[in-house]
Amino acid sequence: MNAQGSQHADRTRGRAGGTIRAARRVLVVEDEFFLAIQIEEWLLADGFEVVDVVHTAEEAVAVAVAERPGVVIMDIRLASETDGIAAAVDILDRTGIRSIFASAYADPPTRERGERARPFGWLRKPFTAEALREAVQDAFGATEH
Repeated sequence: MNAQGSQHADRTRGRAGGTIRAARRVLVVEDEFFLAIQIEEWLLADGFEVVDVVHTAEEAVAVAVAERPGVVIMDIRLASETDGIAAAVDILDRTGIRSIFASAYADPPTRERGERARPFGWLRKPFTAEALREAVQDAFGATEH
């Protein structure tokens, strides 16, 4: 985990009883620094716990396995050889955790590849705080049924 990661992990510990429902915890995977910060701020403002903000597929898989968030916000084009779709499939296979893809790349071949990850949905960049909140709330609703 990066230095930024330990900061985020601290926000998920020490609350009432020390236990946090997994369904309210979110992992953000975004390699564009300022957008990653904006997504984190929006999620925190809406009452979600951000377990970490990471920039590569490899970090995403490692943090998802270790932290077990309820959902992953996943960019497709990442700062690594492996893309977000492959990372989302790996996370799903290892943990059963599903993603919301957040990307400017939503062409039919990309969406078809992404379906292997059984995403909760797709956010087309640029997206609003409201669109993010609705997608995450819908994902949590799907996991609670």
